[in-house]
Amino acid sequence: MNRRFVMLLLVASLVEGCALQPEATTDPVPEQKSVEAKRTDPGRMLNYYAYITKLQGDRLEREYSFVKKAYKTGRNEYNHMQLIMLLASPRATFRNTELAHVMVKKWLKDDDYRHSRLRPLAMLYDNYLSEIRRQDALINQATKKLRQNDKRLRQANERSAQQALEIKASQQRSDELQQKLDALLEMEKSLIEREQITSPDKP
Repeated sequence: MNRRFVMLLLVASLVEGCALQPEATTDPVPEQKSVEAKRTDPGRMLNYYAYITKLQGDRLEREYSFVKKAYKTGRNEYNHMQLIMLLASPRATFRNTELAHVMVKKWLKDDDYRHSRLRPLAMLYDNYLSEIRRQDALINQATKKLRQNDKRLRQANERSAQQALEIKASQQRSDELQQKLDALLEMEKSLIEREQITSPDKP
């Protein structure tokens, strides 16, 4: 075999091999809003979560302002999740779990994020914030009942105090009447004794 024949055999085998392979199926994925792939890496988001848990005070406030500005100017799935994490942060003065939950729901319904690698993290936050809101509702309900019970207790104490005042006033009036009665009895006794002295009985 000459060299040219060997090359023809190699080309023919390659063409035959390509023909035997099944045609690749394509599953069109909608264009993502986010930029480079590394920005949507779940590990990167977990690292960001670890980062914000170490922030507090002014540093946390500055981070929130920065992310909120980035979200408004160039919204993508990365800063969307960042803002959700910050709003759900337990130590943040700007904490707003209701808004964070609304944003998660919006994120999960967005077709542009349907195939995002961050979707499992968003679903985790959806469950977490649902539980937080459920617990907050229970706490608010218990607090409301406690306030109602406290109000009823204050009203009962006020009624008891009023009844005590009325009883005291009634007792005072009773004592005054008793004193007047005793005085009248004493006066009548004195008059009887005086009559007996001035008009002794005759034999």
